[in-house]
Amino acid sequence: MGIELILARFGEDGDEVDQTKAVGRLAKSVRSTLRRLNCLDIDASVSGDTLLVDLPGGTVEIHADHAIFPIQELDPLTVEVVFAVAKAGDFAVLPEGGQYPAILFRPYQRRHLPEEDWKRKEVSPVCRSPDELAKRLESWFRANSEFRARAVKRFLAEEKKSGDDAARAAAPQRDEQAAAKGKKEEIEIEEVRYEAIHLYRFDAEANECPKHPAVMQDLSEVCLRYIGEHGGGAGRLVNDDEWPPLSLRLPDHSVDIWPGLAIFNIPDLRPAIAELMFRLARAGDFSVVVPGVVLLTDEGQRARLPKSWSKMKILSCGSPEKLRQQLDKLWMSIPEPDRKCPAECWIPGAFPGRARAIYIEATAKETPVQHQRKVYKHRPEGEGAPPPPKSGLMGADFWQLTTPAGQRFYAYSYGGEGWLPRLRHFAQSSNRALGFVVNFETFVQDDNRKFPLSACQVQEVQP
Repeated sequence: MGIELILARFGEDGDEVDQTKAVGRLAKSVRSTLRRLNCLDIDASVSGDTLLVDLPGGTVEIHADHAIFPIQELDPLTVEVVFAVAKAGDFAVLPEGGQYPAILFRPYQRRHLPEEDWKRKEVSPVCRSPDELAKRLESWFRANSEFRARAVKRFLAEEKKSGDDAARAAAPQRDEQAAAKGKKEEIEIEEVRYEAIHLYRFDAEANECPKHPAVMQDLSEVCLRYIGEHGGGAGRLVNDDEWPPLSLRLPDHSVDIWPGLAIFNIPDLRPAIAELMFRLARAGDFSVVVPGVVLLTDEGQRARLPKSWSKMKILSCGSPEKLRQQLDKLWMSIPEPDRKCPAECWIPGAFPGRARAIYIEATAKETPVQHQRKVYKHRPEGEGAPPPPKSGLMGADFWQLTTPAGQRFYAYSYGGEGWLPRLRHFAQSSNRALGFVVNFETFVQDDNRKFPLSACQVQEVQP
């Protein structure tokens, strides 16, 4: 499943920009970068006030004040184009869920950031080269995609070949004293390995069913207690966002919480974090899930597990310490290359994740890219049309599902408010069926036809 990287420009004059000129300037920068990289076969075309660029992860949408990059891997080409667009558009990169809430490209951008706690230099660093950008994005990519960014290593290896002198010339000077002496040092970025651990409430009838209607209040109380015990004055609880509705943020770890799902983004599993994980799991009736492993925090959860998951390791953990021991043994302590992830985990909708997956029917000869462009260009109009999405993003996953009845569907992932009505409107207006993977094992269409996911042909397709 792909993820998306957001670029945005902050500033007081954002509404006064000439859209056409701004997009034209961005198009010039992108085309210059593609020529420099000898990628002349890549399409970069302007449609209205939007620049569309076909990159390995999918079609990039670049507007005057923001850009959306679908990411399959942090390949060198994509990183170069992100860097060029950010510089030309005066954008900041917003890698949600990563080590940094914002990555800047000019120091003065810092004062325009929307959150006060983003404005510290160590929180939102300034990036001066594509290779530094790749390094800064690595923790974000790991946390969101849940596998090692193999392309980043290749990118950095290729950059290193260009010579130490060029690398030093591109690196930022560490301080004013070094600058005065004309000395430049190579960038040293401490690599922190962040883990995305999912807590989920299973239900055979629907996805993310809450324990009870007021469960968010219970989960909020657990977080507030944790801040009081371990926050040290630096923690805060955000409960006014739409996606997620509740977020616990601390300097080196965070938790995003929905009624039926919670996602921990952590550098380690210290006892305090394990205790928080266990408390939230008990309050929300969550199991702790990593690829191939389910840790039950209440034995009653076993009956609601997907039957197709019976081959996984399923263990009961009745205390924070037991949870910490099992999670460390079965996942955290295993080197990333040695971890075994069942193939089903990569199917959109077949494993807990931040994004929600929907499948939209394809016509007989419709290619993935043709389908994607129709979905992206759909703008609901007229009576009964849903309003524009309020938050979040939507993107193509480039997975195809074919049911035993022969219907083909392409997968899309979305997060935020308002995307599902928009996708439903597209399907209805073009006479297409919709489908969802329910409880990670049953494909359910909107006409109530159901098929075991194992009976469907599901495969990744090329853009």
